[in-house]
Amino acid sequence: MKIEQEECNNFLLVKPHGTLDTVDLSSLKEYLDRLVESGKAFIIDLSNLNFVSSSGLRVLLQTANAMKESKRKFVTIVPQEDMYEVFELSGFTRLFPVANNLQDAIAKL
Repeated sequence: MKIEQEECNNFLLVKPHGTLDTVDLSSLKEYLDRLVESGKAFIIDLSNLNFVSSSGLRVLLQTANAMKESKRKFVTIVPQEDMYEVFELSGFTRLFPVANNLQDAIAKL
């Protein structure tokens, strides 16, 4: 898995590419854990992922919980309709902010 990071004014934009499955899970989890510890706000853009496993969803939930404990927010961009539906059905849209595009994500930070 390739992970791009872009520094913006008051947040980091994180863009994982490929698939988020058990093979690539540990690298993303370690990356997100370091971001949580950094104290910075961030947006995870899932636009370049073509698959997210249930284990991948768990990593996002763990990240959301860690950010909530530290009283910070992160936003996930999920533009793909089928992936957004998974987030909605699993209740993730009630647990942390999910946006369709970067502009909406920035507004939710």
